[in-house]
Amino acid sequence: MQNKLKFFEKVCSGIQNIANDVQLHVITNVESNQKEEILNIIKKYIDNFYIHVPILIGHPYSYTWSHFEIFRKLLRQDDKITHFLYLEDDIYLKKSNFLYWINGRAFLKKYGFYPSFLRYEFNDKIKGKFLTDITASCDTKKIPALIRDNGYCFINFPQPYQGMYLMDRDMMSEYMNGKTFNPDYGHWGIREKASMGLTFTNVPSGFYSRNLVGFYLNSLSVDENCLVHHLPNNYANDPVSPFGKVLVDNAITI
Repeated sequence: MQNKLKFFEKVCSGIQNIANDVQLHVITNVESNQKEEILNIIKKYIDNFYIHVPILIGHPYSYTWSHFEIFRKLLRQDDKITHFLYLEDDIYLKKSNFLYWINGRAFLKKYGFYPSFLRYEFNDKIKGKFLTDITASCDTKKIPALIRDNGYCFINFPQPYQGMYLMDRDMMSEYMNGKTFNPDYGHWGIREKASMGLTFTNVPSGFYSRNLVGFYLNSLSVDENCLVHHLPNNYANDPVSPFGKVLVDNAITI
């Protein structure tokens, strides 16, 4: 539990600065004494917050879906809210990540896409950042891409999972009124589907998903601002897991 609280504090320290006004909703099933620890962490960083403890939720994995009714209510009742961010309690997202998404969305919206993030981890023995969710390097000649200008484009990895989603109001409205706003839709696990969002909804022809990642053509490297740290580093340090084994620098091959 102490490690989870440490990760949670890091998460709060990051999201406190992503916008001028941040409203935090925490969904938890912890005991009352641990709830006090959570409260103390939140109060250090964010003034406007709510803690939700769902009841009659069934299987613990269903907790990941509890945020949907909160978002549905906020979308309908508070038109001052411009963006909706869902993330697990161990993903460190900061302002530069948020600005990357805002700038990318402005370009990608007219094509039916939106910016995506890449989770990364550190290995205790090997230097570098390792991709949490991508298990193989991708060939530049085979990966779908959308060019913004001569130096920058957006690429579409075949493994788009990111453990989170970020949406503007238009996207959230589309999501709530679509078929993926349902835990029974899709082939991912129940927890993973909670962060699927619009990944596989209305995907333009020739692409794996609507999630595109910023990429520099001259250096053949992903945009550093799309990287979000998966704080436990558990996949990179698990020799049996296929995840967390591809270096960020090796995400794309020529």
